[in-house]
Amino acid sequence: MNAKLNGITVWPGVIGSERSRGIFSWLIGSTLGKSYKALTGNPASMCPSHNFIIVEHADRLWIGESVHPKAKLTPFIEYEWKLAAGEIRNLQLFEVHEIDRPRQATAATWWMENVLGHKYDWPAFLRLGLKAIFGDWFPQAAGCSWKWWCTEGIKDGFAKGACWNFYANENPTPYTTIKRWKEGRLKLLEANDAD
Repeated sequence: MNAKLNGITVWPGVIGSERSRGIFSWLIGSTLGKSYKALTGNPASMCPSHNFIIVEHADRLWIGESVHPKAKLTPFIEYEWKLAAGEIRNLQLFEVHEIDRPRQATAATWWMENVLGHKYDWPAFLRLGLKAIFGDWFPQAAGCSWKWWCTEGIKDGFAKGACWNFYANENPTPYTTIKRWKEGRLKLLEANDAD
């Protein structure tokens, strides 16, 4: 099943990256923006603050996202409105092109079965903040094993659902998604790509 988000064809397993408004997004951008600018050459203000995954539910595609208070399904139209209103910017959509679309869909299904409806992993942010400042001294996942932040749930969907751990990081952030793109692990989807 395919649909379009912001004029770009998507399917289950496509990963979204965007920068939202708000204090939390500003905090993430302030922490990771310098690294983002060095990696991409883009302004630090465009550093992503959120990731989501495209999922299928009730014969429709949705945005699956871990947000406070619980992971939820968001209709595409809500994102289109936020884009038009300037509430989100730098929306980018990525394919994990190293595996086929059925395996990408398996990652989305894992997310639906294991992340949807679970609480947002706020306890992880102390450790993630320290990681951003001092580096990742401990390889194990931050936070609670029964909760997910946005990128963590997507990482687990691919690592555990599709058996493809392209993030290779137990504590991924939206910046990690951009790093994997720049490393060639993800393909940036564009409006003129073939369906």
